[in-house]
Amino acid sequence: MMHAPFAYLGPGSGFAFLGSFLTVLLSLAASFLSLLLWPFRMLWGMVRRGRTMRRSHVRRLIFLDVDGLDPDAVERLMAEGSLPNLAQLKDQGSYRRLRASSSTTCSTTLPAPFWKILKRNAVDSTILRVPGSPAADGFDGRQLFAASELHGISEGFSLFTKKTRRGVFEGGKRCPLVELDGVLLGELQARDKPVLFRVIDAEGDASLEVDGEIYSLKPHEFTPWIRLKFGAVRGIVRFLLTSAGPEFSLYATAVQIDPEKPVQPISQPRYYANYLAKLLGTFSSGDMAEASFALKAGVIDDEDFLALAKLRLNEQEAIFFSALEHQRSGVLACAFETPERMYGDLDRLIGRTLELADRETAVFALASSGALFSNRKLAVEMPAIEDMAPTALQLFGIQPPEWMEGKSVISVA
Repeated sequence: MMHAPFAYLGPGSGFAFLGSFLTVLLSLAASFLSLLLWPFRMLWGMVRRGRTMRRSHVRRLIFLDVDGLDPDAVERLMAEGSLPNLAQLKDQGSYRRLRASSSTTCSTTLPAPFWKILKRNAVDSTILRVPGSPAADGFDGRQLFAASELHGISEGFSLFTKKTRRGVFEGGKRCPLVELDGVLLGELQARDKPVLFRVIDAEGDASLEVDGEIYSLKPHEFTPWIRLKFGAVRGIVRFLLTSAGPEFSLYATAVQIDPEKPVQPISQPRYYANYLAKLLGTFSSGDMAEASFALKAGVIDDEDFLALAKLRLNEQEAIFFSALEHQRSGVLACAFETPERMYGDLDRLIGRTLELADRETAVFALASSGALFSNRKLAVEMPAIEDMAPTALQLFGIQPPEWMEGKSVISVA
């Protein structure tokens, strides 16, 4: 006689099943409640923004944090007429030398608590590569993280040569190219995962073959960003032919995080970097530090360094002006790297910014090395970095908290 099989469901399994079911049920309920409350949150946000705008002295505030701006060089070039837009900004608004910071803790223009205060007052914010301004709790704007806040995919640049021995530079390494049947073979490593590539016709019209794609190699001309997979990690890299012929050598930038498929968050919201890359094209997630090491080691020359810096500036400009176009109110802060030979590019960028800045837009361009430009008249002769946050809050009609260092440098009475 056959008996129907049966199973015993113990209390532990039952509780586990019930717990999982309740978790799903509660998640669905929370999602449904969030959806129901969304119109009310939007309405409340509009009310709060309206209150802030009614007491504001500006509708939009632009901060350009310019790394590498030397006051002596800028003043000389303005006097020579080489920086007409900065000179115009000085004449129509203000130019000041910054005094030394009164606090050793104030190392950034707009510290993280500043952005939280804006959020509590419903002021929209976009932060583009500004160091020391992490999107901490209480921030719900848009941010691209600064390179200093990221962990790159590779530790530095690579120089590929026919020398068989590997070597180490400050900020980079030398790697061998192996010749086989007239083709040079190399291996680019990141996260201890290699990607193989071939150099074809190294002593003629050289080209690079990697991951099934072919790129032309010409002296002083960087390849476009090349997307590569290092195991499960996606990265981007540029190559540069540094020496042709018998002494063939090839420079590769540090492998950077691919903004379309980042191995770690590089923006807030997380999709913001992907959105920008899709909209504007692939862009650098690193900085010029490794290129500076390569220049110092003689791996690349001044012309190559400047070419790479201009490529990076073009990417930054595209991202900045896209944000400026879409953000009609609130604060937009963007950091730029500008070697002295690129001050003309900075001047052009300032001119374009001023063309897009209406009467309700305040513009501040400053460098921690000691220079501050603004299209607003400043009420003090020697402002400091720590004065920027309270100045911005006052422009939006927000009383700076007592613990905030510095004081406003404008008069809005």
